[in-house]
Amino acid sequence: MRWLSLVSLALLAGCAGKPQVLPDAEPPVLAPTYERDPIEGFNRAMWDFNWDVLDPNLARPVTVAYTENVPSPVQTGLLNFAENLGEPGNVVNQLLRLEFAQSGKSLGRFLLNSTFGLLGFIDVATIAGIDRKETNFSDVMGYYGVADGPYVVLPVLGPTTVRKEVGDVVDWLYPPLALLNLTERGIRWGILGIDTRAKLIPQEGLINQSVDPYAFIREAYLQKAYYDAYGQPMPQPPEDDIDIDAYLDDIEE
Repeated sequence: MRWLSLVSLALLAGCAGKPQVLPDAEPPVLAPTYERDPIEGFNRAMWDFNWDVLDPNLARPVTVAYTENVPSPVQTGLLNFAENLGEPGNVVNQLLRLEFAQSGKSLGRFLLNSTFGLLGFIDVATIAGIDRKETNFSDVMGYYGVADGPYVVLPVLGPTTVRKEVGDVVDWLYPPLALLNLTERGIRWGILGIDTRAKLIPQEGLINQSVDPYAFIREAYLQKAYYDAYGQPMPQPPEDDIDIDAYLDDIEE
């Protein structure tokens, strides 16, 4: 259910607050959407499968059953533990982005939660006022000017880019995530995915009522990825500047 996490995070991108531009980051010139989404036909088919088949028949029912039957404190503890395992990766990635203060906060979070928080089951750091900031290696590559690459929608996994997939491989090399076996990784993935799917439920109407849900999610995802990498809103792609009136006149002729 990783794709649900990506969709939800993209939809929540507008809540990120005031942009904090990273002075050393050099955002690339955006390519037109058709160049960023070169296999749109395949991607739309995969989106339809994920949203119209996989979600209503598996992801959503599992999420509802979990949230209604597992005690809330247990859900919170498992989520805290799963997120704490990724905190060392945040520390390293933030260092690579020269975010020294934030990296120190992430290190402090990991130490506090892993000790006083009983291996992370209790988020002591947040209680102490040290908020969590997730930073992926994909964001590091973006910071140094590596473009997203083609946009792809994978079956089950959902929206992604070439840069994101490469970044995910690197993120799993950081301990303690690197020490997990396949089953343990799957359990962590499930915990994070279910939590994010639960947060997505209030947004379902927004997706279903949009004129083109696929394009809506694509743009939301790409905007979120851009903001994470460069700390500023994504500018409009070139083809969005077309003269609509002239286009309609051509059609009438």
